[in-house]
Amino acid sequence: MAEDQKTEARKEGRWPWIWPAALLVALLLIAWFVLPLGRSGPRPSQEADARSWIELLESGAKVYQLDRGAFPPGDGSGSAVLAKCLRTQGTNKHAPLRIEKKHLDRDGNVLNPVGESKIIYYRSPGTHNPKSFDLWCEDAKGRADGINNWEK
Repeated sequence: MAEDQKTEARKEGRWPWIWPAALLVALLLIAWFVLPLGRSGPRPSQEADARSWIELLESGAKVYQLDRGAFPPGDGSGSAVLAKCLRTQGTNKHAPLRIEKKHLDRDGNVLNPVGESKIIYYRSPGTHNPKSFDLWCEDAKGRADGINNWEK
């Protein structure tokens, strides 16, 4: 008898709103985790990625210096020369750092994760680190050297 009632309830469509409501809840959950709701500009993770790139390039430049006796040249206009040097094999037949092309702009500069058209800059010898080099890029607040290797 109870089985007949369930079957009749399904046939009558007593809960026709359940599927649209479930779909709406699912879409809201997806939007909550994917979209930067209420936040403008770069996400904090993008700034953390930029800091990681600065540290990675710093390590690569130090490996290059150990292998060749000098830091890669750089005039502060970008990071194309640094990226090229770090991708070139040294005396030990290995490149100090593997940088995929997707992380470089069309001129060969390392891209800054904080913004699409922003790059990371490199200068050797540095003005802040005269015995080594300076690495910097724009942060999420728009400061040109907001992320760098001289303020830790």
